[in-house]
Amino acid sequence: MGAERVLKTGLLGAGSFASYHAGKLASLPQSAFQALFDPDPMRAELLAEKHCCRPASSLTDLFKGLDAIIIASPANTHFDAALAALEAGLHVYVEKPLAEWGDNADVLVAEAAARGRVLQVGHQERLVAGALGLFDAPQRPTHIEAVREGPGSGRGEDVSVTLDLLIHDLDLAIELIGADPIEASATGEGAPLNVVRAEIAFANGATATFRSSRRAEARARTTKIVYPSGAVEVDFIARTMRNDTGFHLDPDFATKVADPLGAGVQSFLKACLGAGPNIAPGASAAKAVRLANMIDAAAQT
Repeated sequence: MGAERVLKTGLLGAGSFASYHAGKLASLPQSAFQALFDPDPMRAELLAEKHCCRPASSLTDLFKGLDAIIIASPANTHFDAALAALEAGLHVYVEKPLAEWGDNADVLVAEAAARGRVLQVGHQERLVAGALGLFDAPQRPTHIEAVREGPGSGRGEDVSVTLDLLIHDLDLAIELIGADPIEASATGEGAPLNVVRAEIAFANGATATFRSSRRAEARARTTKIVYPSGAVEVDFIARTMRNDTGFHLDPDFATKVADPLGAGVQSFLKACLGAGPNIAPGASAAKAVRLANMIDAAAQT
């Protein structure tokens, strides 16, 4: 049996969240971590030294010799960086959101398709939903209620809380409901929005309500999914579930995906090698970006 194929990988970003990605690229067997770039040279050098890779001097320098890259830079840089990486022929993993605007997200999806490259987005909450068994449920939801809030972390505040935090719940709602959103009403606070509340109508008659804040005193991360046969309520912080739908769902979901970030990166590498599916494809992530744009526009009118 031959040795497992390995990808030459790189990383854009050297901040706190990018450092987690660096650890994954340095440890996963499908990855040979080559280089990273950050506009702060000292921060880049320290992280590169920690993981025995090269601190690149620019994006162009970073791309040299790579097969795949993770983009974990501020959200307002995602589009330009991802497009440049795709044009350089790389497989690309972009932290959420895929882009700030739906039209730009569509450009990335088209570019990846034209070049035959994997474009995966950091919606690792899909792995948790998969461990619960939600994607195998025999019915589609008729209504979803999601809350995602907590104190500000200082990260992601270059974009709205909708694109920064709520984007995970928007992605899951679209995927679970299985229809496009057609109407949004919303209210919000801040510029960019730090608090948002939204009600969404979908093309198949389903509805959803969302609340998200990065100015809350305490963390909350809950989802209620209503089906014709009953409801599922999940508290992702307490790691508990109440299920009266009659569906077979796994109450031990949290133990099945102990490291969603690592599992997401590994799935990306396997997809690049043709050894597994793209669990969070760019085309799906683009729909979530469009819904986030719809909510933000409604909240600001």
